[in-house]
Amino acid sequence: MYVTYIKTTPEALWQALTHAEFSESYWFGLRVEVGSKVGDRFETRNQDGTVWDEGEVLVYDRPSRLSYSFEPSGEPPSRVDFLLEPFGEVVRLTLTHRFTERTKTFDEIGIGWPPILSGLKSLLEANSTLGTVPLPIEGPRHDISGRERIFVTYIKAPAERIWQALTDGEFTKQYMFGRRAESDLKPGSKFNYWFDDGHGLDVTGDILEIDAPHRLVMTWQVVSAEEFRNLPPSRVTYEIDSFVDFCRLTVVEQVPDEIPEKYLEGGKKGWPVILSGLKSLLETGQPLPAIDMKG
Repeated sequence: MYVTYIKTTPEALWQALTHAEFSESYWFGLRVEVGSKVGDRFETRNQDGTVWDEGEVLVYDRPSRLSYSFEPSGEPPSRVDFLLEPFGEVVRLTLTHRFTERTKTFDEIGIGWPPILSGLKSLLEANSTLGTVPLPIEGPRHDISGRERIFVTYIKAPAERIWQALTDGEFTKQYMFGRRAESDLKPGSKFNYWFDDGHGLDVTGDILEIDAPHRLVMTWQVVSAEEFRNLPPSRVTYEIDSFVDFCRLTVVEQVPDEIPEKYLEGGKKGWPVILSGLKSLLETGQPLPAIDMKG
């Protein structure tokens, strides 16, 4: 599952998902053609018209739900589902790619979907493209299942700027639910997130590794609520990889087995909002409007 938040309208997002003139800007240069009713064809074509992938439209509920089969040559079909949910000025886009068995596409798609969705967000919010994404892409596989969750986004900004946005409290308070980061950024030092409204400390941790502007590893413990204080700390890693025109930001959250399942939803829901807001701030100069996390 992939979740991103985009400042746009459901109709504009639907157009970008289903019309070839938009997809060329964010889908590795391919023209995505989606029929307008159940049973119509889904195809991706390159510039000379060669079909790369194809399938059949399974659900067409404009502008809320779109599903199609995904049938690479020589593999059993899988299923792609898009869910568009408006939250005021923002649309939450949830993409689920379901497989019946492990295939080559299954192994590749966790690397391929993040730059596609990141490029889509850049197009709709900043009217720009990420740039040329190298194929094949090498890197971490987006995976939000289990106790090691990996969240990946691509941002059109230099590594130094992303690093500043991750570590400077004046930046973090604009996209991290009003939390202000504070640290001297030295190995072994504390890394704290304070409520910007004066209500004290929310999250504290110890810096385990630091290599500016590429890697930051810290422990992570919520201390603002009594029920969290006695839980063992999690571990959060930020990694920034530079490409020609953009950077890839990967967040890895490792949650100890001792933490009950009921507490895992916070990170699963929260990190997509945080990374979406960070990307919007750096690419447009404006934070995302507030999002109700109860939705």
